[in-house]
Amino acid sequence: MANWLSRATEGFRKPPPPPPEPYNVRCDCGGTVAGDRVVAAQRPSCSLCGRQVFILPANVYPVSVRPKKPKPPAVESSVEDDESTATATATKRDRRHAEPAKKSTPPPEPKGILLKSETRLVTPFRAIVVAITIVGSLTLWGLWQRSRVESAKANVLAANEAGMRALNEGDFATAARELTRARKAVDLLHRTDAEANTIRRRCREAVAGNELSDTGLFEILAESGTVAGKSKLATRHRDRWVLLDTVIIEPEQANGPCVLDMPLLFDDGKYRVEIDSALVREAALEAQAAGDARVLFAAQLSEIRPPSDKDGIATVVLNGKTAFLWTTLETYTSLGYAETREEQLQATRDLITRQLELSETAK
Repeated sequence: MANWLSRATEGFRKPPPPPPEPYNVRCDCGGTVAGDRVVAAQRPSCSLCGRQVFILPANVYPVSVRPKKPKPPAVESSVEDDESTATATATKRDRRHAEPAKKSTPPPEPKGILLKSETRLVTPFRAIVVAITIVGSLTLWGLWQRSRVESAKANVLAANEAGMRALNEGDFATAARELTRARKAVDLLHRTDAEANTIRRRCREAVAGNELSDTGLFEILAESGTVAGKSKLATRHRDRWVLLDTVIIEPEQANGPCVLDMPLLFDDGKYRVEIDSALVREAALEAQAAGDARVLFAAQLSEIRPPSDKDGIATVVLNGKTAFLWTTLETYTSLGYAETREEQLQATRDLITRQLELSETAK
């Protein structure tokens, strides 16, 4: 306790400066430049060639002390190692012979409930992606449908006017194209008013008038002299439109197709024309009740059947699914079917008016 004051003051004293760090640098000429490092850099000259050599200043950081490595254990003599190795080998050999070999046992299974990590098919991220895709698709479809509807509304009036102007000029190709546009537009708008039905009727008549054969049904069948030749000819002209102003034989018979009262006579035999259409039959009944048995309709040519052994008459078959009643006098006269007398023209006008009312009722 006598030197406590001196020990306390020693803690406030500065440590003594470290000893100077020597340097020994080799010059390019082979000489050696030696000395002590100082705080600043030095450029001493070589004693042999006089060339200056750059010397780094002294290190300002304290010198790190490397930890001491533990000493390795003392190595026993080789004789003792040989003896211990031989003893251990003998012990293992005796133990192997004495004890039976142990069977390898599987590792113990963990107790409790094991939760298996399975990949889920439906995840929140996938559900969000699917929902966004569905909403986006429905939105695009709605915009596209709205655009179609707006375009259809704008096309109805323009296409109908262009088609009617072409009909008045006798241009059935342009009329068929424009009225088809107008019909598709009213079908898209699901219109069933009188104007829409008129557009549909005029479209059918324009398409049929544009695709009518250049020659009539009689001229088509007269091109070949045999039934087989007429059948091939009908195959070539299949789906061609024909316009007929004729009378139905016994329209009150509900069974079987309607037989037209227009027998065709050729050198190879006799032909009859028939069509299986409820609309044509109903029109014939209406005409018969009105005192005029005529029916004015258009249909597509289907086939020619050879004569049967019973009556020996071949059959010209018209496609009843394509048949429709002609309801416009202007298109009828534009095709060249002009009446020569006023009485005939008035009868045709009354027939077309009656068929127009029937067509409106059938819809």
